[in-house]
Amino acid sequence: MHVLIGIALKSLLIAGLTLALLQLVKQRSAAERSWVAHLGLLALVIMAFAPLLLLYVGEIGIAHFMTTEIVWEGEQLARSADA
Repeated sequence: MHVLIGIALKSLLIAGLTLALLQLVKQRSAAERSWVAHLGLLALVIMAFAPLLLLYVGEIGIAHFMTTEIVWEGEQLARSADA
């Protein structure tokens, strides 16, 4: 539940910043205003999926780290047994 509230608050902040930037560039060409709007939309989409992706990548990273650590400790034990 806390994750969803965090995503909502960050999305609200990004949307507000995008609208403020659009107000600042309202005298510019339509193409420039479109770029600002599209970048804001892209930021909103990234912020919606980033926590889910980071949780998945974090689990993979932790599993890889633990596997690497176990292999490294096994190599150290094998070297100390040979010595």
